[in-house]
Amino acid sequence: MAVKTAKVAVQETEAKAQKPVQWPVAPKKAVAVKETEPKKAVVSKAKADKAPSTKLLVYQDYKAKATIEALIKKYGKKVKESSIRSWVGSWRHGRYFPRGAK
Repeated sequence: MAVKTAKVAVQETEAKAQKPVQWPVAPKKAVAVKETEPKKAVVSKAKADKAPSTKLLVYQDYKAKATIEALIKKYGKKVKESSIRSWVGSWRHGRYFPRGAK
């Protein structure tokens, strides 16, 4: 066995460190592209088919000059009293109208 000196060992490690590492590269596979038909639009319920929201119903009664107490009495089982008061307060300031309100 040949004995390596420290100087030779350092030179070999420096030479190894300077060489860039060549990693094997796998060949890329050809991907078959499927030709598909354009997607059809999803048929959903028309907006007119949906029932109006509770907020819209409360708003329509509010616009018909109903008082807050009357609205709470009529819709109190469906909506909390605090929600009705909050909605009416925001409508007075011209904000947060229900969708469908004109």
